[in-house]
Amino acid sequence: MNLLKQYELAMQGDFELRIQQAMVKAAIDLSTSAPDYRLASYITQVLNAPEQYRRRFAFGVASQPEIGLSNTDAEIQVAVNSLFSAYAGAFNITPPAPVAAPAEPLSLGARILKPVRLTLRR
Repeated sequence: MNLLKQYELAMQGDFELRIQQAMVKAAIDLSTSAPDYRLASYITQVLNAPEQYRRRFAFGVASQPEIGLSNTDAEIQVAVNSLFSAYAGAFNITPPAPVAAPAEPLSLGARILKPVRLTLRR
């Protein structure tokens, strides 16, 4: 399906409503096992206002080449389930390793920076 057809599919009212129900079902199913705080937060947002998120999901589902108006609810559900982590920004990214403190004091050239004591005058 070309991009224009995907757009037209995503904008169809009945398709959006099917997507919205699949989102709510997926959010409820995922809410008991959300391992990532970003995913848990996104699930809560979707459950509290699904109508605000359905078009995003509709575009995501419509972009999958095997999806069209004739797909079953189960096939749409699988497509919606696969998008939650992407929309939540909850990817399996390893955080960077912490930076170790330098063993020696920081210096600017040959001058070693030393703490300075400031006093306030009245």
